[in-house]
Amino acid sequence: MSARIRLDGSVRRSFLFPASLDDAFAYYTRITHILQFLPHVTLLKELGENRFRVLYHSTELNVYRVRLYCDLRVDIDPHKYTLTFAALEDSRPVAPKAGLDWLVAPGFYSSTSVFRARQGEGQTAVEYSLRLRADLPRPWGLGMLPNSTMNRIANAIARYRITEVADGFIKRTIADYLRRGRMDSAPSQ
Repeated sequence: MSARIRLDGSVRRSFLFPASLDDAFAYYTRITHILQFLPHVTLLKELGENRFRVLYHSTELNVYRVRLYCDLRVDIDPHKYTLTFAALEDSRPVAPKAGLDWLVAPGFYSSTSVFRARQGEGQTAVEYSLRLRADLPRPWGLGMLPNSTMNRIANAIARYRITEVADGFIKRTIADYLRRGRMDSAPSQ
């Protein structure tokens, strides 16, 4: 069996959301609505109450198509104003496979958002962290590359993509909220 590629990317962001604490938290807890704003991530199906399967997909180096299937659960804590997406560690939605220029594997997606009121500003401070990790099969086209070099390249790409996902998510959710105006005009989950 060929060596695996270890992928692990994470990022933390702090940002201001243009709504009161309760409105901001209500907006982000509409899970099926907000998942559409994650770049490179597609909601595939609901697996049960607050459980979802998502697909992370990208094309790397203009050649390698990466697909990571992630099963996760969502924990909403309205008392601490915390929203947590946690990977279902024992879930393996797909078997790892690779071809010449593609790979498919289970991935582990997690994120935490902690919401805090900004007194007198009508804004909410959000502490947001995101992580995506996976053990990937090696595409055939990369068979001659040493493991250490392959892992270094994969993790540089992972850091770039995770930053792109987090920053894109923040920008898109704020734009969606501002476009829709008040919470009562936004679609329900």
